[in-house]
Formats: sequence, structure tokens, C-alpha cells
Amino acid sequence: MHIGKAYKSIKDGDWESYIVNAMETNINGCIMMPPCIPDFTSLPDGTRVIDFLCLRDETGVVRYVSKKELNGHIVIEDVKSDPFFQCNKDLLCFCEKVRSDKFLARFAPLAHPLFFDFDSFTQSEWDSIIALKIHPGSFGIEINDVPKKFWEKVEKIKKPVILHTGYKNSIGHEWLDVLKKYNIKVLFTHAMRLDTRTSQIINSDKRYSVGIAPYKRLSEMKNFQHTTDFLLNVSQLFSAESLIFDTDYPENFMPDTKEFHWDFIEDMQQYWNQIEIEDIMYKNAKAFFELENEN
Repeated sequence: MHIGKAYKSIKDGDWESYIVNAMETNINGCIMMPPCIPDFTSLPDGTRVIDFLCLRDETGVVRYVSKKELNGHIVIEDVKSDPFFQCNKDLLCFCEKVRSDKFLARFAPLAHPLFFDFDSFTQSEWDSIIALKIHPGSFGIEINDVPKKFWEKVEKIKKPVILHTGYKNSIGHEWLDVLKKYNIKVLFTHAMRLDTRTSQIINSDKRYSVGIAPYKRLSEMKNFQHTTDFLLNVSQLFSAESLIFDTDYPENFMPDTKEFHWDFIEDMQQYWNQIEIEDIMYKNAKAFFELENEN
């Protein structure tokens, strides 16, 4: 779930409101991460970033830029270092502070494969980090843009990857074709956008799981395979053993009612029995992220 202010977000991820609502809904842990494009984060040189953009010129060449506010003026510059460095550092520190016996907060940094510096975290920080988050659409990358050395490094540090899937440049089966070469655990968000070409692999390979984010707006999103019932399609495509609950807060905010949707259990009871729901809600995640010994 995303904590912080996001560029062009419908709702900012506020920790105080999240923790109250989560615990009232019997959610007692989370993997915390920045929004896909954090707004007003800082670069290592101390300048303020308004947003991170990928621009494509008429020849198809992509340019990665940031807008900096310098002396009251907006300056567009090419990105030369990790644009999410300071945001990751700050949120990791925050996550360590808010973790308690009552609520297990773990952290996954945004990792842009073209800029991420594995050495920016100490060994003790890596011990605390639970996974890496890749958001191809917002990062402006295709699967073939990711250098081989990035996957090799992820494989070496033995951290799972949370991969945001969608249409265009983050199509699930295309990423699976490359990832199968590496011994890396991957959680594909939003149920692989209901990509039917992935279900057989996901259901048969323990390295892979899908997040289901059962908030009601998913059935209305245009970048899914056509569906009138998101959870029904999930239950038909993927085994319960392959599913991991994902609130994707604050995306479960319902603009029409101005409230957050928290009735996940009620929604899921239509398609899974109690044992399957327990697996989806926490047992699968604890096994996938190797947290079996934590409450």
C-alpha cells in the first residue's frame, strides 16, 4: 500500500487514517511503499523534485527528466541519479518508527531498473527491506529496457519483486517470458490485469503470485481484460494458493462516496470458502515473503 503524496493522485496515502481503518478491519500488517510517482521528494543533492517524467520524442527515443524548483524557477533536467533515493530512505526510516507489536509494517522501495543503486542501502537496511517495487508504466520502461545486471543483482540479494502490471509496457506475460530465466520471486499486482496467457504459469510455479486488490473500482478500469466482475474473473483464472491480498491503498478510495472501501471479506466470500480466504488474506503472503515466524 502506498504512503505519501502522489503525482496526479486522486487521494494521498495518509498513514494516520490508514492505520485506523486497517486495524478496524482486522488488517494488522502491511508492506509500505512510496506512490508510483512520488510528488515533492528530494534528490540526493537536496533539490526538490516536482515530478519524474519520461518523455518520448518523435523518433521514439525516451528521455528521463525531472522538474526541479530552483530559486523559484522550474528547471527540467535529465535524470542522472536515482530519482526515488531520498523518498525511499525517508519512508524506510518512517516504517521502522511506526512498526509495533500491534502492527507489522515492512518496506519495499521503488526500484527503477535504470537508476536504482543497490549500494545506497546498508546491510542492516537490506535486512529490513522485504521486496523491491517496480512500476513499469510510470517508470517509462519496457521489459527489454531492463538490463540483465539488474535481474542478476536482484537474484543475488534474494529479494522478491512486486511488479505493477497493466497494458502497454507492463503486460504480464511479456515480463514472465524474461523473468522465468531468473530465480526471483515475483508478486504481480492487479491480478495480471486478467491476462489469460499467464494463469497456467502462475498456478504451477511457486515463484509467482498475484495481488488481487479487491476494491470496487477495478471492475470499471479500462486497462483490464473486459470484465463486469473483477473478483469473479480472478477466481476463474487463478488458484487460491496463488493469490495475495492487496488493498492498494489509497486506490480503494471511492470518489463517488468520498469514502474508502474496506468490505474486502464480504466481497471475497462470494467466490472463496473460509480456508481459501485465510490463505489469500495472510497465509500465502507470509509464505511468499518468508514471514512464517512473525505474528
